Order: sequence, then C-alpha cells, then structure tokens
Amino acid sequence: MLISPNYSSFMSKYQSKEEIIRFLYIPAMIDSFNRVKQIPKISSQKENDIRNIFIKDIEYDNELLKDLIDNNIIKLTSEGQIIGENLEINRTDIELFISGVCNFVIECKNLRSADKRYLDEGIKRFIDEIYAKNDNYAGMMGFVVSGTFTTTTTKLPNKIENFCPITPKHSINLTLSIDGDYAEFLSKHKCKTTKEISIFHLLLKF
Repeated sequence: MLISPNYSSFMSKYQSKEEIIRFLYIPAMIDSFNRVKQIPKISSQKENDIRNIFIKDIEYDNELLKDLIDNNIIKLTSEGQIIGENLEINRTDIELFISGVCNFVIECKNLRSADKRYLDEGIKRFIDEIYAKNDNYAGMMGFVVSGTFTTTTTKLPNKIENFCPITPKHSINLTLSIDGDYAEFLSKHKCKTTKEISIFHLLLKF
C-alpha cells in the first residue's frame, strides 16, 4: 500500500485518535459554527437543515478540514445508513473517517432546553452501540435554537453525567467560549457490552 506524503505529514502532527478529535475536529466544528450562526433565521431551521448547512461549510469553507477532504485524507459523509439487529434503519448525522486510524461519528440535535431527547435519541445510540460500534470516541452537537443558553449548559451536563456514567458525579468540566456562544465538555459512558465510550460535546447558541 502506497502512503502519500500528504497523509504522512498529516499523521505526524498527532499522537493519538484523541488528539485528532481534540485539536482538529472540535476546533473545525467551532470554525464552521462561527459562520453558520451568522446565517439569517438559522435558529428557525429544522435540525437536519442546520446539519446540512454545517456539512456544506465543512466541505467548502472550513480551512482546517477542506484541504484534508479534498486530498482524500479525511472522508466526510452524512446520513450513513446503519441496519440494526431487527432490521431497523438508523442514519448517522456526520462522519469523519481516516482510513486505518479512526471513524468519528457526530450526532446532532436541536435543543430548546436541557432536552431529554439529547440523551434518549443521541447519547443512547452510542451507548447501545447503534452508532460507533467499533469506536471508543464519538461526538454530540447540540444546536440551542431557543431557551436560555446558560440554563441549558448548566442543566444538560448534570443529566448527562447520570446517564450510564463512568466518571464520578460533578466531574464534567465545561468550558464556555469567551463570548458565551458555545460550550464544550467530555463525558464517558458504559456501553451495552463491556466497551466504554468517550463523547465530546459541543453546545452551540443560535
């Protein structure tokens, strides 16, 4: 197998999957958010429409990921179909794939409060191994389209840390941006098998 110089140069910057997520993917999502949030009436859009706008920005305007996608180092996909044990069909929101390294699945949810569906229709899909079955890392993006952002960023982490947790209570460290329009944190959970999964969260104020 021939390895391109571009691929080798890219991989030399990171020591682990977690570093790729922390220092590339999360900053890239924030970079796209800074443009997406400026679109008029974006908060009135449906969940999948906001996601699609994100994907378009990542592919065409994101300086951190665009060249990597164009050079086939990272494969960006959306609505990847997964057929469950009972033939039910689920579709991932965003996937960032690097061959032989990692597949990072991001689930997106519109939020109007510390919405329980963020857990039941988001995190639970990772815990039940519907998504990211063979991975130890995943992502969640919450589009806070109404309600009080401060209340959501306070209450939602409290709910998350009680949801099949590994880490002790009150151990989630939430980082709020300087201008207060996004928050990020990490949670760790037990899956339905013996696997554990770390989920990177971004809550974005629209």
